[in-house]
Amino acid sequence: MLSVIRRLRDYSNKPYPLDLSVPHSLKSILGVSLFVFLFLFLFQPFGINEGTDQSLFLIAGGYGLITFAVSALNRFLLPYIRPHFFNESRWTILHEIIDTLWHVFTIGLANTGYAALVDESCRSIGLMDVLHMTGLTLLVTVVPVVFFVGLEYNRHLKHHLKQAELMNQKIHQSSQESDGEDIVRLMSESGTDEIAVALQDLLYIKSIDNYVQVFWKQKDRIQDTLLRGSLVYVEKSVKEYQRLFRCHRSYLVNLGNVEHVEGNSQGYKLAISDIGDLIPVSRNNVKPLQKRLGLRSLKQAKQGI
Repeated sequence: MLSVIRRLRDYSNKPYPLDLSVPHSLKSILGVSLFVFLFLFLFQPFGINEGTDQSLFLIAGGYGLITFAVSALNRFLLPYIRPHFFNESRWTILHEIIDTLWHVFTIGLANTGYAALVDESCRSIGLMDVLHMTGLTLLVTVVPVVFFVGLEYNRHLKHHLKQAELMNQKIHQSSQESDGEDIVRLMSESGTDEIAVALQDLLYIKSIDNYVQVFWKQKDRIQDTLLRGSLVYVEKSVKEYQRLFRCHRSYLVNLGNVEHVEGNSQGYKLAISDIGDLIPVSRNNVKPLQKRLGLRSLKQAKQGI
């Protein structure tokens, strides 16, 4: 029994992708709202058009609008109220299940209130009845929610592992290419400080507030130093070096010193040679990274394009 509990705990704590971008959120909200409207309009469950003189289109549209409004509040307001909960780097399967069930609960509660407004037969329902029905709805939806979250997790994981494998092939090919004697000169924005590092020794550059932290190899040791300035400034100053790539808002890496690419359900991380750090690849930089490595898409890579 304890082993089963441990497995469930380990599974629920696996990383899960969280995309709070406006385009993705609106697409999801519109999809759910349209589904609710079409389902009620086409199948007319629970006799939703009985007990009222309003047209079925308007009633179903009202449920769709309520769903849209509640979903929008949940998606755009909650992350600002609970930023620690909606943390992409710590988002797990359990977080996704809890968030989805909260959506179901609040949408069901709001639509029950709307039903009392448009259907006279629902106006005699008390608060305890509403909570009871909403609770039953949650119990009914737990299993399908867990099932579909698991399916999405496996889909993302499989895709990212395959892409990571393809990127690793390109990474290993590029690591065999010589950097020559190229020297990268990095200067602070004020122009008062400067360091010069051989391109083949430069590992990565990290943004820290108003500074950038530069990491490089010197013989068998890892060295680092701080320069005052932004990562945007550094990125512009090293744009001639194709191996230096901005993979994240806080990181610029030397692809020649990437040991391998790791993939999980959330995306990708770059393992840097000689150190244990894993550098995240932001969602917006995945395609530019694939293009830089010569992998424009999974389909094209399979076809050898």
